[in-house]
Amino acid sequence: MAETLTYTQAVARNIVAARAKCKGLTQNGLASRMQALGFDWRQQIVARVEVAKRSVAADELLGLVLALETTIQQLLSPSEGDWESPLTLPSGETVSPDFVTSLVYGMDRSAVTWTDNKPEFGPDTQRAPDYSQRFVEMMRRASASRPVEIKFTETGGSAVTFTMPGLPPPDGH
Repeated sequence: MAETLTYTQAVARNIVAARAKCKGLTQNGLASRMQALGFDWRQQIVARVEVAKRSVAADELLGLVLALETTIQQLLSPSEGDWESPLTLPSGETVSPDFVTSLVYGMDRSAVTWTDNKPEFGPDTQRAPDYSQRFVEMMRRASASRPVEIKFTETGGSAVTFTMPGLPPPDGH
């Protein structure tokens, strides 16, 4: 059976990965950036966050996004390396990392229902969501802020390509 992770551990791994992408940014450097944003962070706090011994508050998450020059989605979505590991909630229930990613991108809010304040986890929490429909929904939401024309062309089987005005076509097309 695959190792299980807590969501805090998955986020901590993403913070480590984001700091690594900021070439040469040390734990002290990240703490300094957080201090510049008004957070009382020291190297010890960064170290505890990076090993999932300390959770991150919502306002600190925004600070980390700015300090690490990344996105909220990149910090909150389980990374590809964690997709084989179910995420364990404090209750012991598990959810799939791809399900969590769909929540982060705002595309699946109905998989857990509540009866008398007790959660009922639907099957979508344990398997990969249908990303073709979710992608279309995500693009629809993105186009609400600026006009985007998307043309889907079926290329045999279930593979789909798309073009957007102003972007060059994919290589080889």
